[in-house]
Amino acid sequence: MTYHSVGKLLNRDHSNIVYANKKAQTQIEIGEREYTTAMINWRIIFDDNEIDINSEIDQKGRLKTRINNLLSDAVLDGIITIDERDNMLITMLKTTPRRAQITEENELY
Repeated sequence: MTYHSVGKLLNRDHSNIVYANKKAQTQIEIGEREYTTAMINWRIIFDDNEIDINSEIDQKGRLKTRINNLLSDAVLDGIITIDERDNMLITMLKTTPRRAQITEENELY
């Protein structure tokens, strides 16, 4: 589900959803007790209703979801058109090497 879709569901701008997501990650990282308790309670609700929130745990799934969210939000926000999105993906597929290459960032590690 894209940030834009979640925003529509909650009647909020997608930037609010991005902010809330970052805020939630911070609360988890610092181990804020009330927040983590609430998350556990929501997890119980999801489990009781057989709602799978772990369907995108694998790295390939997360990558696909991120790319889809970015492109969907860009189209919905009017940053690019559908044709521009399609052309962008085609160009990337044509210009990206078929074998992985070491990037400057990877070389630093």
